[in-house]
Formats: sequence, structure tokens, C-alpha cells
Amino acid sequence: MKPRSIFNRLAFCTIALSVTAIPLSMLLAEGPPPRPSAEAQSVIITLGTAGGPRPRMDRHQSANLLIVNGVPYLVDAGEDVIGQINKAGANFADIGNIFITHNHSDHNMGLPTLLATQWEFQRREPVTVHGPLGTADFMRGVFSLLHVNSQIRSAEGFPSSLRALVTVNESKPGIIYRDRNVTVTAVENTHFNFPKGSKPHGRHK
Repeated sequence: MKPRSIFNRLAFCTIALSVTAIPLSMLLAEGPPPRPSAEAQSVIITLGTAGGPRPRMDRHQSANLLIVNGVPYLVDAGEDVIGQINKAGANFADIGNIFITHNHSDHNMGLPTLLATQWEFQRREPVTVHGPLGTADFMRGVFSLLHVNSQIRSAEGFPSSLRALVTVNESKPGIIYRDRNVTVTAVENTHFNFPKGSKPHGRHK
């Protein structure tokens, strides 16, 4: 069987398995997702398919949940991604790898809430946020945003810090992650168009 490629903006997963794609709207209409067959151990749930930051009544911002052999991987984290994960019947605390394809707000603004809630529900295993150039800077802002909340929670007796839970993998094109289920390769594309010599050229990819 030839590997399947699943891609969104800058990253794609090459998986030597059959993949079943399920829109979240179908899950809500028909109940829990079907259990994959022995030959199809991979499922993609489209949590958000709206393009751009404009709020919509019927669609959510970009997010996809890939489940391979029971292990969830999140690709993009638009606003209210944690609510969409819950609607899909998945456990937000189980997500240990988050892939941000590019740092537009409609692809990453749900990340602070997701990470804070994972920590507040005392996830112990590390969470890695993978993303292109600029992701480390974005995550510094996330930690700053959540600093006061972290101080309060820690004073209430939380045994570890949010920073200790989260690792940032700011990646260049190439293989950025591999485990027994998936291999993830980052591929630069032309979603941004900054002329050479302009201030943002080379800073955001």
C-alpha cells in the first residue's frame, strides 16, 4: 500500500495507512465516529474549515484532528479548537503534538486556551508545539499571556508550571517529527508574499 499524504499549508503527514476523513458536522449529526477497520487505523476529523479570521455562525477556524492507532495529532488550532475537540468526542488532554502550519491568527489563536486547559487538568506528559519560523516568538507571547493565570494556579497547589509542560519545536523545511505512527515533513510554500528587501522578508514562512 502506498503512503497517503495529508497536507495543510506548510506541513504534511506521510502515513502508510488508509485514512478516513470525517467532517465534524457529520459527527454531530450522526453521533460518535465509526471505529476504523483493521485496514484503516487513521481518521482525520475536520474541526474547522473556515478560511480567514472572520467569525462565522456555521464554520470554525482552521483545525484538523488526525488520529492514528488511537493517538491524536492536532494540525492547526484556530479559535475555540478545544470546544471543537470536545464536540468530536476526543479528549483534549491526550493531545501531545500540535502542528501549526503558519502563524496567521485563524490558525493559532485557540492554542493558548488549549494549552492552559491541558495544564489545568494536570496533563503530565509533555506537549510539543511544532511550527515555522516565528513560532517560538509567538509562544513567548502565549506564556506571557498566561503568566498571571499560572501564578494563581501554582499558588493554589499545582505541582508544575505551564512552561514545564510545553516544548516548542520551531522548524525549518524537512522532517520535523517522527514516531511509530507518523512522519511529518514541513514544506515551505507561497502563502505569504513578501518582496525581497521588505522588512518581513525571510522572517515569516
